[in-house]
Amino acid sequence: MPKFNRIHLVVLDSVGIGAAPDANNFVNAGVPDGAADTLGHISKAVGLDVPNMAKLGLGNIPRETPLKTVPAESNPTGYATKLEEVSLGKDTMTGHWEIMGLNITEPFDTFWNGFPEEILTKSKNSQDVRSSVKLTNLTQEQLSSMTSDHAKWKLVS
Repeated sequence: MPKFNRIHLVVLDSVGIGAAPDANNFVNAGVPDGAADTLGHISKAVGLDVPNMAKLGLGNIPRETPLKTVPAESNPTGYATKLEEVSLGKDTMTGHWEIMGLNITEPFDTFWNGFPEEILTKSKNSQDVRSSVKLTNLTQEQLSSMTSDHAKWKLVS
């Protein structure tokens, strides 16, 4: 492998490229994640027009079914790949920590119905946590109607 002086790592959160072998061990809204494939579903349903990602090699990522509207690049300008976590968990933080070399052996808690009262009570004086809680409880409709003033919130994850 060649030595690099600098690497630019682009992580596309929530942009799945297909289910991992253990996907059915995880459930989202009562449905096992075995059919997870955000990019594949978008490409098939409405198409993807991502020329710069295609040039980097997005269409070169090995898949059972190639992306319908993102062709493989014969001479990509980058290296694109699909990773499968060895850590236990399916949340964003687990993936980010693993990319940086940590193997998470116990999944983090997830809060599908908002944060427990115990956490809210302990952090009632922290604006950062209250803002994060507000954001996790918003609906997609509310998120899409936010103004630029909302973008000034200091959110923590």
